Amino acid sequence: MAESGSDQFELDGNTYRFSRVVKEVVTQLRYGPPVSAWEITERLIKRHIDYGGGMGARFVAQARSFGSPEKHTVAEWMQYVLSLYDERKIGKLYTRVVILGLCIWDRMLGKDLNKNGFLDALVEELKQRSGSSYDRLLSPHGLESWKSREWALKATTAESKDTPHVSPEASPKQTQQAETEEELLPGLEGLVLSESVKAVAKRLSPLEVKLGDIVQELLREHDHYAGGKAKQIKDEDLGIIEIRLQRVRDWLYEVNSLFNHKIVPVIEGKHVILGLSLLRPDLKARLVASGFLDALEDELEQPLSSLLSQKGLEMLASPASLRRGPGYPPHG
Repeated sequence: MAESGSDQFELDGNTYRFSRVVKEVVTQLRYGPPVSAWEITERLIKRHIDYGGGMGARFVAQARSFGSPEKHTVAEWMQYVLSLYDERKIGKLYTRVVILGLCIWDRMLGKDLNKNGFLDALVEELKQRSGSSYDRLLSPHGLESWKSREWALKATTAESKDTPHVSPEASPKQTQQAETEEELLPGLEGLVLSESVKAVAKRLSPLEVKLGDIVQELLREHDHYAGGKAKQIKDEDLGIIEIRLQRVRDWLYEVNSLFNHKIVPVIEGKHVILGLSLLRPDLKARLVASGFLDALEDELEQPLSSLLSQKGLEMLASPASLRRGPGYPPHG
Protein backbone atom coordinates (compact mmCIF):
# COMPACT_ATOMS: atom_id res chain seq x y z
CA MET A 1 0.00 0.00 0.00
CA ALA A 2 1.16 3.54 -0.66
CA GLU A 3 1.86 5.53 2.45
CA SER A 4 -0.25 8.66 2.69
CA GLY A 5 1.84 11.81 2.68
CA SER A 6 5.04 9.92 1.86
CA ASP A 7 6.98 9.22 -1.33
CA GLN A 8 7.57 5.65 -0.15
CA PHE A 9 5.57 3.00 -1.92
CA GLU A 10 5.33 -0.73 -1.26
CA LEU A 11 4.97 -2.89 -4.33
CA ASP A 12 5.05 -6.68 -4.24
CA GLY A 13 7.05 -6.70 -1.01
CA ASN A 14 9.59 -4.10 -2.14
CA THR A 15 9.73 -0.50 -0.92
CA TYR A 16 10.32 2.20 -3.52
CA ARG A 17 10.65 5.97 -3.49
CA PHE A 18 8.73 7.41 -6.42
CA SER A 19 8.09 10.92 -7.60
CA ARG A 20 4.43 11.97 -7.50
CA VAL A 21 3.81 11.30 -11.21
CA VAL A 22 5.56 7.91 -11.23
CA LYS A 23 3.56 6.93 -8.14
CA GLU A 24 0.31 7.88 -9.92
CA VAL A 25 1.13 5.75 -12.95
CA VAL A 26 2.27 2.76 -10.88
CA THR A 27 -0.90 2.98 -8.78
CA GLN A 28 -3.05 2.91 -11.92
CA LEU A 29 -1.30 -0.15 -13.31
CA ARG A 30 -0.38 -2.18 -10.23
CA TYR A 31 -3.49 -4.38 -10.16
CA GLY A 32 -3.96 -4.60 -13.88
CA PRO A 33 -2.64 -7.10 -16.43
CA PRO A 34 0.99 -7.10 -17.60
CA VAL A 35 1.94 -4.07 -19.69
CA SER A 36 4.62 -3.15 -22.19
CA ALA A 37 7.38 -0.66 -21.48
CA TRP A 38 5.69 1.74 -23.91
CA GLU A 39 2.37 1.62 -22.01
CA ILE A 40 4.16 2.90 -18.91
CA THR A 41 6.24 5.40 -20.86
CA GLU A 42 3.22 6.78 -22.70
CA ARG A 43 1.42 7.54 -19.44
CA LEU A 44 4.50 9.27 -18.08
CA ILE A 45 5.00 11.38 -21.21
CA LYS A 46 1.36 12.47 -21.18
CA ARG A 47 1.93 13.97 -17.73
CA HIS A 48 5.13 15.72 -18.81
CA ILE A 49 4.66 16.68 -22.45
CA ASP A 50 7.31 19.36 -22.01
CA TYR A 51 10.03 16.78 -21.25
CA GLY A 52 12.66 16.08 -23.87
CA GLY A 53 12.14 19.48 -25.39
CA GLY A 54 8.49 18.58 -25.99
CA MET A 55 9.43 15.85 -28.46
CA GLY A 56 7.73 13.10 -26.46
CA ALA A 57 4.33 14.61 -27.28
CA ARG A 58 4.88 13.65 -30.93
CA PHE A 59 4.96 9.96 -30.02
CA VAL A 60 1.82 10.20 -27.91
CA ALA A 61 0.02 12.03 -30.71
CA GLN A 62 0.63 9.16 -33.12
CA ALA A 63 -1.74 6.89 -31.17
CA ARG A 64 0.32 3.77 -31.84
CA SER A 65 2.59 1.48 -29.89
CA PHE A 66 6.36 1.74 -29.87
CA GLY A 67 9.02 -0.71 -28.76
CA SER A 68 8.69 -4.40 -28.07
CA PRO A 69 5.34 -6.07 -27.33
CA GLU A 70 7.04 -7.74 -24.36
CA LYS A 71 4.86 -7.37 -21.28
CA HIS A 72 5.48 -7.65 -17.52
CA THR A 73 3.70 -6.48 -14.43
CA VAL A 74 4.44 -2.90 -13.45
CA ALA A 75 6.14 -4.28 -10.31
CA GLU A 76 8.57 -6.28 -12.45
CA TRP A 77 9.31 -3.26 -14.62
CA MET A 78 10.00 -1.06 -11.60
CA GLN A 79 12.24 -3.68 -10.01
CA TYR A 80 14.35 -3.84 -13.13
CA VAL A 81 14.48 -0.06 -13.58
CA LEU A 82 15.58 0.44 -9.97
CA SER A 83 18.39 -2.11 -10.43
CA LEU A 84 19.92 0.16 -13.07
CA TYR A 85 20.49 3.08 -10.70
CA ASP A 86 22.59 3.97 -7.68
CA GLU A 87 19.83 4.72 -5.16
CA ARG A 88 22.12 7.00 -3.17
CA LYS A 89 22.49 9.29 -6.15
CA ILE A 90 18.98 9.38 -7.59
CA GLY A 91 17.10 9.48 -4.27
CA LYS A 92 13.85 8.41 -5.90
CA LEU A 93 12.60 7.23 -9.27
CA TYR A 94 11.59 10.29 -11.27
CA THR A 95 9.84 10.32 -14.63
CA ARG A 96 12.97 10.86 -16.71
CA VAL A 97 15.02 8.13 -15.06
CA VAL A 98 12.12 5.67 -15.34
CA ILE A 99 11.66 6.38 -19.05
CA LEU A 100 15.39 5.99 -19.71
CA GLY A 101 15.49 2.82 -17.60
CA LEU A 102 12.60 1.29 -19.55
CA CYS A 103 14.40 2.14 -22.78
CA ILE A 104 17.58 0.45 -21.54
CA TRP A 105 15.56 -2.69 -20.87
CA ASP A 106 13.54 -2.56 -24.09
CA ARG A 107 16.12 -1.76 -26.75
CA MET A 108 13.43 -1.50 -29.44
CA LEU A 109 11.68 1.20 -27.44
CA GLY A 110 14.97 3.02 -27.02
CA LYS A 111 15.61 2.97 -30.77
CA ASP A 112 12.08 4.17 -31.54
CA LEU A 113 12.07 7.02 -29.03
CA ASN A 114 15.52 8.30 -29.90
CA LYS A 115 14.93 8.58 -33.63
CA ASN A 116 14.18 12.27 -33.15
CA GLY A 117 16.64 12.68 -30.27
CA PHE A 118 14.04 12.51 -27.50
CA LEU A 119 16.16 10.37 -25.19
CA ASP A 120 19.26 12.45 -25.85
CA ALA A 121 17.22 15.48 -24.76
CA LEU A 122 16.13 13.67 -21.57
CA VAL A 123 19.76 12.87 -20.76
CA GLU A 124 20.74 16.51 -21.25
CA GLU A 125 17.86 17.69 -19.05
CA LEU A 126 18.93 15.31 -16.30
CA LYS A 127 22.47 16.64 -16.56
CA GLN A 128 21.23 20.20 -16.16
CA ARG A 129 19.06 19.30 -13.18
CA SER A 130 21.58 17.15 -11.32
CA GLY A 131 24.79 18.86 -12.35
CA SER A 132 26.35 15.54 -13.36
CA SER A 133 26.17 13.23 -16.38
CA TYR A 134 23.49 10.56 -16.61
CA ASP A 135 25.94 7.67 -16.46
CA ARG A 136 27.04 8.78 -12.98
CA LEU A 137 23.52 8.01 -11.71
CA LEU A 138 23.76 4.39 -12.81
CA SER A 139 24.76 1.30 -10.88
CA PRO A 140 27.63 -0.79 -12.34
CA HIS A 141 25.04 -3.11 -13.89
CA GLY A 142 23.08 -0.14 -15.22
CA LEU A 143 26.17 1.46 -16.74
CA GLU A 144 27.07 -1.72 -18.62
CA SER A 145 23.48 -2.12 -19.82
CA TRP A 146 23.35 1.53 -20.89
CA LYS A 147 26.55 1.24 -22.89
CA SER A 148 25.37 -1.91 -24.65
CA ARG A 149 22.31 -0.24 -26.17
CA GLU A 150 23.03 1.02 -29.67
CA TRP A 151 20.87 4.11 -29.31
CA ALA A 152 22.81 5.05 -26.16
CA LEU A 153 26.29 4.83 -27.65
CA LYS A 154 26.36 8.42 -28.87
CA ALA A 155 25.28 9.84 -25.54
CA THR A 156 27.60 7.56 -23.60
CA THR A 157 30.57 8.50 -25.75
CA ALA A 158 29.86 12.18 -25.32
CA GLU A 159 29.52 11.94 -21.54
CA SER A 160 32.18 9.33 -20.80
CA LYS A 161 35.06 9.88 -23.21
CA ASP A 162 37.54 8.45 -20.73
CA THR A 163 35.57 5.24 -20.13
CA PRO A 164 36.92 2.25 -22.10
CA HIS A 165 34.24 0.78 -24.33
CA VAL A 166 34.15 -1.99 -26.91
CA SER A 167 31.74 -1.12 -29.71
CA PRO A 168 29.00 -3.67 -30.48
CA GLU A 169 30.27 -3.60 -34.05
CA ALA A 170 33.84 -4.52 -33.10
CA SER A 171 35.00 -7.61 -34.99
CA PRO A 172 36.24 -10.76 -33.28
CA LYS A 173 39.71 -10.03 -34.63
CA GLN A 174 39.71 -6.58 -33.04
CA THR A 175 38.67 -7.88 -29.65
CA GLN A 176 41.18 -10.70 -29.84
CA GLN A 177 43.95 -8.22 -30.56
CA ALA A 178 42.87 -6.11 -27.60
CA GLU A 179 42.97 -8.79 -24.93
CA THR A 180 44.14 -12.32 -24.24
CA GLU A 181 41.66 -15.17 -24.22
CA GLU A 182 41.77 -15.37 -20.43
CA GLU A 183 40.94 -11.68 -20.11
CA LEU A 184 38.30 -11.89 -22.81
CA LEU A 185 36.33 -14.78 -21.35
CA PRO A 186 36.58 -14.93 -17.56
CA GLY A 187 34.37 -17.64 -16.13
CA LEU A 188 34.15 -19.64 -19.36
CA GLU A 189 36.74 -22.22 -18.45
CA GLY A 190 36.13 -25.58 -20.09
CA LEU A 191 34.27 -24.16 -23.10
CA VAL A 192 35.77 -24.25 -26.57
CA LEU A 193 34.15 -21.42 -28.52
CA SER A 194 34.55 -20.00 -31.99
CA GLU A 195 36.00 -16.53 -32.41
CA SER A 196 32.61 -14.95 -33.12
CA VAL A 197 31.00 -16.51 -30.04
CA LYS A 198 33.91 -15.25 -27.94
CA ALA A 199 33.39 -11.76 -29.34
CA VAL A 200 29.69 -11.82 -28.50
CA ALA A 201 30.44 -13.12 -25.00
CA LYS A 202 32.88 -10.26 -24.52
CA ARG A 203 30.39 -7.63 -25.65
CA LEU A 204 27.61 -8.91 -23.41
CA SER A 205 29.73 -9.64 -20.33
CA PRO A 206 29.23 -9.04 -17.45
CA LEU A 207 25.59 -8.19 -18.18
CA GLU A 208 22.63 -10.34 -17.31
CA VAL A 209 20.87 -10.79 -20.64
CA LYS A 210 17.93 -12.48 -22.28
CA LEU A 211 18.67 -15.23 -24.77
CA GLY A 212 17.20 -13.02 -27.50
CA ASP A 213 20.07 -10.57 -26.90
CA ILE A 214 22.59 -13.32 -27.67
CA VAL A 215 20.78 -14.33 -30.85
CA GLN A 216 20.65 -10.71 -32.01
CA GLU A 217 24.39 -10.28 -31.54
CA LEU A 218 25.20 -13.54 -33.32
CA LEU A 219 23.00 -12.61 -36.28
CA ARG A 220 24.90 -9.33 -36.58
CA GLU A 221 28.15 -11.33 -36.66
CA HIS A 222 26.78 -13.83 -39.18
CA ASP A 223 24.26 -12.17 -41.46
CA HIS A 224 25.16 -14.80 -44.07
CA TYR A 225 23.64 -17.58 -41.96
CA ALA A 226 20.76 -19.57 -43.46
CA GLY A 227 21.52 -18.38 -46.96
CA GLY A 228 21.27 -14.76 -45.87
CA LYS A 229 17.96 -15.17 -44.04
CA ALA A 230 19.72 -13.90 -40.91
CA LYS A 231 19.40 -10.39 -42.38
CA GLN A 232 15.61 -10.78 -42.37
CA ILE A 233 15.35 -11.49 -38.63
CA LYS A 234 14.37 -8.23 -36.99
CA ASP A 235 14.91 -7.24 -33.38
CA GLU A 236 11.15 -7.22 -32.80
CA ASP A 237 11.02 -10.90 -33.85
CA LEU A 238 13.10 -11.66 -30.76
CA GLY A 239 11.90 -8.91 -28.44
CA ILE A 240 9.47 -10.87 -26.26
CA ILE A 241 11.53 -14.02 -25.97
CA GLU A 242 12.42 -15.08 -22.43
CA ILE A 243 11.91 -12.93 -19.36
CA ARG A 244 14.71 -14.75 -17.52
CA LEU A 245 17.96 -12.85 -17.20
CA GLN A 246 21.30 -14.49 -16.62
CA ARG A 247 24.91 -13.92 -17.54
CA VAL A 248 25.94 -14.84 -21.06
CA ARG A 249 28.37 -17.42 -19.67
CA ASP A 250 25.46 -19.25 -18.01
CA TRP A 251 23.52 -19.33 -21.28
CA LEU A 252 26.61 -20.67 -23.05
CA TYR A 253 27.11 -23.38 -20.45
CA GLU A 254 23.49 -24.46 -20.97
CA VAL A 255 24.01 -24.58 -24.73
CA ASN A 256 27.31 -26.42 -24.32
CA SER A 257 25.60 -29.21 -22.37
CA LEU A 258 23.34 -29.98 -25.35
CA PHE A 259 26.12 -31.06 -27.72
CA ASN A 260 28.32 -34.13 -28.03
CA HIS A 261 31.80 -32.64 -27.95
CA LYS A 262 33.42 -35.62 -29.61
CA ILE A 263 31.43 -34.59 -32.69
CA VAL A 264 31.23 -30.85 -32.01
CA PRO A 265 34.65 -29.89 -30.60
CA VAL A 266 34.04 -26.15 -31.05
CA ILE A 267 30.76 -24.36 -30.27
CA GLU A 268 30.09 -22.03 -33.17
CA GLY A 269 27.47 -19.33 -33.64
CA LYS A 270 25.04 -21.66 -35.40
CA HIS A 271 25.32 -24.16 -32.54
CA VAL A 272 24.49 -21.45 -30.01
CA ILE A 273 21.39 -20.36 -31.95
CA LEU A 274 20.22 -23.95 -32.40
CA GLY A 275 20.92 -24.72 -28.75
CA LEU A 276 18.99 -21.71 -27.51
CA SER A 277 16.12 -22.77 -29.77
CA LEU A 278 16.06 -26.13 -28.01
CA LEU A 279 16.04 -24.39 -24.64
CA ARG A 280 13.16 -22.09 -25.59
CA PRO A 281 10.30 -23.41 -27.76
CA ASP A 282 8.98 -19.86 -28.28
CA LEU A 283 12.28 -18.82 -29.84
CA LYS A 284 12.22 -21.95 -31.96
CA ALA A 285 8.66 -21.20 -33.12
CA ARG A 286 9.65 -17.75 -34.33
CA LEU A 287 12.75 -18.94 -36.17
CA VAL A 288 10.86 -21.86 -37.73
CA ALA A 289 8.05 -19.56 -38.88
CA SER A 290 10.52 -17.34 -40.72
CA GLY A 291 12.17 -20.32 -42.42
CA PHE A 292 15.46 -19.36 -40.79
CA LEU A 293 15.88 -22.41 -38.56
CA ASP A 294 15.32 -24.98 -41.32
CA ALA A 295 17.78 -23.16 -43.56
CA LEU A 296 20.34 -22.92 -40.76
CA GLU A 297 20.13 -26.65 -40.06
CA ASP A 298 20.53 -27.39 -43.76
CA GLU A 299 23.93 -25.71 -43.52
CA LEU A 300 25.11 -28.24 -40.91
CA GLU A 301 27.40 -30.97 -42.20
CA GLN A 302 25.41 -33.59 -40.27
CA PRO A 303 21.81 -33.84 -39.03
CA LEU A 304 21.28 -31.91 -35.82
CA SER A 305 20.30 -35.03 -33.89
CA SER A 306 23.71 -36.60 -34.61
CA LEU A 307 25.47 -33.63 -32.97
CA LEU A 308 23.58 -33.66 -29.68
CA SER A 309 24.35 -35.08 -26.25
CA GLN A 310 21.80 -37.25 -24.48
CA LYS A 311 20.37 -34.14 -22.84
CA GLY A 312 20.12 -32.43 -26.20
CA LEU A 313 18.37 -35.42 -27.74
CA GLU A 314 15.85 -35.47 -24.90
CA MET A 315 15.05 -31.82 -25.48
CA LEU A 316 14.80 -32.37 -29.23
CA ALA A 317 12.30 -35.17 -28.69
CA SER A 318 10.20 -33.29 -26.13
CA PRO A 319 6.58 -32.38 -26.94
CA ALA A 320 7.65 -28.74 -27.12
CA SER A 321 9.84 -29.47 -30.14
CA LEU A 322 8.06 -28.04 -33.19
CA ARG A 323 9.85 -29.21 -36.26
CA ARG A 324 9.57 -32.80 -37.46
CA GLY A 325 11.90 -33.51 -40.32
CA PRO A 326 15.11 -35.41 -41.13
CA GLY A 327 17.07 -36.09 -37.97
CA TYR A 328 14.10 -35.36 -35.70
CA PRO A 329 12.84 -38.37 -33.76
CA PRO A 330 9.02 -38.65 -33.70
CA HIS A 331 7.03 -38.31 -30.52
CA GLY A 332 6.64 -41.56 -28.65
